[in-house]
Amino acid sequence: MGQLLNRPISVHTVCAWPRRVFFNGKWHNVFRVMEVWKDVGCWWTKETEKTFFRLQLEAQHVIEIYWAQETNFWVLYRIYD
Repeated sequence: MGQLLNRPISVHTVCAWPRRVFFNGKWHNVFRVMEVWKDVGCWWTKETEKTFFRLQLEAQHVIEIYWAQETNFWVLYRIYD
């Protein structure tokens, strides 16, 4: 299932889509965007919508990140083994 992290991550985007991420101490190009979805989380606590991306990096790592509207930060959500 992967390891949940929920920590900030640096992301370079093109037209709001991730193209490079700073992961494991270095920049990695995004090889493929595997999936994109939106989630409102705990709407009853006024959590804002997040846009999630499941990415395959050029080094074959698979990670999930999301854009947190309320903080204007990218977040590393999950790393798959």
